[in-house]
Amino acid sequence: MFPQNLTYGFYSLKKQHGERSRPLDWAIVEATEILEDGSIVPGASVGATPEILQSAEKIIIEVNTSLPSMRGLHDINQSFLPPHRQPYLITKPSDRIGTVSIPVDPARVVAVVESDRPDNTGNNAPETEDSKRIAQHLIDFLEDEVSAGGLPGNLLPLQSGIGNVANSIIGGLADSRFRNLQVWTEVLQDKFLPLLDNGTLDFATAT
Repeated sequence: MFPQNLTYGFYSLKKQHGERSRPLDWAIVEATEILEDGSIVPGASVGATPEILQSAEKIIIEVNTSLPSMRGLHDINQSFLPPHRQPYLITKPSDRIGTVSIPVDPARVVAVVESDRPDNTGNNAPETEDSKRIAQHLIDFLEDEVSAGGLPGNLLPLQSGIGNVANSIIGGLADSRFRNLQVWTEVLQDKFLPLLDNGTLDFATAT
């Protein structure tokens, strides 16, 4: 709800000269590329970035030159205020409804700076024998459901979590007989990459 509430003006709403101003004074955003139209291609995460840029009076763009351009990876959809809201016409993980970059008003950009620092993210808890057994039980269950006709051979779109159990399940899927899977996930862990390489996973969508 944070991006929606931000654009609705629920946070730090001020009035200047009888008119509403933007709820944020400053926004600092990472980009892997700035396109000719002034829009930015974000890095490995998007989240509320479009709404933050939409809501900020002044913007600093940090171009991270340690990363390749991630143009084409993203599906950016802006939040519109009522009564101009639109439905999200997404029915499967591979659907796209937006653009590859985030529009930015150049009049509000006060600086473009270079950065060459990689993301600083914490490590997930390591897999354990218990997490591997849980994963195997789940994969056995899914295989039984396919055999009984309750699920198609490529399963239904899966939703994964984060942590050692989720990582064990993802790793177990890589060694299973399932192919052409699709995944909804909040964060695309490294464990998914071998699944893309070996044909187990067709498509994954994340924030």
